[in-house]
Amino acid sequence: TTAEELENKSRIFLPVFSKLNKNNINIKIALNSEQNEIKKINNKFKIKARKTELNGRFFIVDSKEIVFTLTNNPNEENDLAIWINSEFFASSLAVMFSLLWKQ
Repeated sequence: TTAEELENKSRIFLPVFSKLNKNNINIKIALNSEQNEIKKINNKFKIKARKTELNGRFFIVDSKEIVFTLTNNPNEENDLAIWINSEFFASSLAVMFSLLWKQ
């Protein structure tokens, strides 16, 4: 996703990220945005976001589940997504994400 999209949905994400941070849950987000925008997001949400050229949107939860968004229209109020409950697939994607994160 982008910093702009995350900012536009801040009323949803701010309380979620706050709760996750309070419970010491690690949040890593790859954003397709400029570095100065990413820095603002990191400060506002107290998360670890990094720059990427990746233009997809997905969530990996505990290397067990994945949610992929199927649309790429930031003007839509509702996103269409699929949920995959496969530890094998999720852990494989988590490894790939970790490699991307280390770059």
